[in-house]
Amino acid sequence: MRILENTIVAGISSRRTATAEHSPHNMTISDEIDQIDLVSIKIRPDKLLQLIEQRVLTASDLRCHDYASKNVIRKLCLLACLK
Repeated sequence: MRILENTIVAGISSRRTATAEHSPHNMTISDEIDQIDLVSIKIRPDKLLQLIEQRVLTASDLRCHDYASKNVIRKLCLLACLK
């Protein structure tokens, strides 16, 4: 989506309400990333555990697509709590 110059946009996303004023010339990469609600990725459990242990990610940051993934996340969170 391209925001026209000098346009004020007010919108509601699933996560927050935002009001922004941007021109195509001053939009940054972080502005573009903020416009994406969710990203589906695959990540090795050991790397995910590392991110949880470093408190970069929490269980509330993650949304599982299936029960097997949810079970792995639950185990990783418990392992991180024990350390």
